[in-house]
Amino acid sequence: MSICFNFYCTHECLDCDAHGSFNWHRHGGNGMCVMHDAVHGSYSRKEWVNKILGGTMYLLGSNVFNWKIQHNFLHHAYTNIEGYDEDIAPKGPIRLCQYGPLKRIHRYQYIHAFFFYGLLTISKLIGDFTQLIVYNKAGITRQFHINPVLEYMKMVIVKIIYLFVFIGLPILFTPFGWWQVLLGFFIMHWTAGCILSTVFQMAHVVEGTEQLLPNAEGIIEEEWAVHELRSTSDFGRNNLFLNYYIGRLNFQIENHLFPNICHIHYRKIAPIVERTAKEFGFNYNLKPTFLNSLYSHIHRLKELGMQNQIVSPGAT
Repeated sequence: MSICFNFYCTHECLDCDAHGSFNWHRHGGNGMCVMHDAVHGSYSRKEWVNKILGGTMYLLGSNVFNWKIQHNFLHHAYTNIEGYDEDIAPKGPIRLCQYGPLKRIHRYQYIHAFFFYGLLTISKLIGDFTQLIVYNKAGITRQFHINPVLEYMKMVIVKIIYLFVFIGLPILFTPFGWWQVLLGFFIMHWTAGCILSTVFQMAHVVEGTEQLLPNAEGIIEEEWAVHELRSTSDFGRNNLFLNYYIGRLNFQIENHLFPNICHIHYRKIAPIVERTAKEFGFNYNLKPTFLNSLYSHIHRLKELGMQNQIVSPGAT
C-alpha cells in the first residue's frame, strides 16, 4: 500500500505543478511519515524495504545520505547541543539557540521565521552540495564508507531528473507558462518546507526544552536518555488527524528515545514513558494541543530574539 501511495504521490505532485492544485500536503506527509521511518530503519524489518521507501526523499529533491547524517547521526545523538545539532545552528535571520550570536533582525523573528521555514526543502536543492562538502571534509563520508565522488554524481543526476520531472515536463506538455509552473513549484516547496520545519521546531524549540553546550573537555555531563527527555517535547497527542498526517511526530520524546520503533506504536508507549519519567523525578514536557505548542514555539522565538548570547561555561 505504501509503495502504491508513493507512486501516486509522484503523479499527483506532477499534476499539481501542471494544473495549479498544489498538492503540497503530499510532499510534507511523505517526508514526515514514510521517508522518516524508512531512513531510521523502522518502517520495516527488511532493510531493502526501508532503503526503497527511504528513497522517497528524492521526491523532495533532497539526498538520503545527507539526511541520515544531519538527522539520524547528528540531531538524534546531539539533540539541541550547540555546535553539533544542525537543526538549531545559526540560520541568518533566524536564531534558534540561546548560545548563538544575537542580531538586530532576530528581534522580530517570531513574525518572519515562518516565511524562512518554508525555504527548507527548496534550499536543499543547492544546499545538499555544500553540506556534503562539509561532511566530506569532516571525515564523515569516510566514516560511513561513502565514496564522495560517486555521491556527488548521484546527487547531480537525481536533482537533474527531479527538476526535469517537476518543472521541465509541465512546461513542455501543459498550456501553462514557464512562470506559472515555477510559481507552482515554489509554492509547493514553500508550503511543504513550512510544515516540516514548524513540526520539527515545535518539538525542540519551545518553552521547557533545554539547550546545552559541552564542557571544556567536550563532554555533556548528562545521560543520553535523560538529555533526550529534557531537550524534547510532545504535543497534541490526542489529535487523531495530527497523529495521522505527521506520522506521529508530535510524539517526539518517544521518537528520540526509540528511533528504531515504527511511529504507529508511539501512542501506546507514550503513557509508559511519561509515567516512568515522573516516577524518577523527571519532567515530561507535553503541550496538550497543537496550538499550545505553536504558541510556545512563537514565544520561545520571541525570547531568543531578545536574549543575549550565553557564553559557554568552559570558555576562557
